[in-house]
Amino acid sequence: MKPDKKNILALDRSLSIIKRPFVPVAKRLGWKESRFLDLIKAYKEEGLIRRFGAVLAHRNIGLKSNVLVAWKVAKKDLNRAANIFKITGEVSHCYERKTFASWPYNIYTMIHGRSRQDCLKIIKLLSQKAGIKDYRELFTLKELKKKKADIWLLTK
Repeated sequence: MKPDKKNILALDRSLSIIKRPFVPVAKRLGWKESRFLDLIKAYKEEGLIRRFGAVLAHRNIGLKSNVLVAWKVAKKDLNRAANIFKITGEVSHCYERKTFASWPYNIYTMIHGRSRQDCLKIIKLLSQKAGIKDYRELFTLKELKKKKADIWLLTK
């Protein structure tokens, strides 16, 4: 099934927090909910959709501080460390990235807490659990932009 631009854009919009969130989306397309759910199923089977996710407005629930932590993790320890970071509720993102001679950090985690002190406690705990002592803390000073990624290629 070839993806249709208007259907993809309909899927790219925020869903209402209601019992049947796809009903309003289907109605905007002039469809019944069942037809829209069939479309989602077809897109999922073809690998066009992997999952639906939520973007948490962390500041609205009291998580006022966040920090990107760059960790220097030995190659042999990558999977073990990543698994420790992934199961930690306070870590929202965990990525491996390329290193440079002047910047040897290869794993990045985004940590959210109620305060800077909370974030520092979480970092210390993760450092102990993972056995990683070499890391850098990059606290957010000011949020300049927060928006989910739009499917802008389809609209050009």
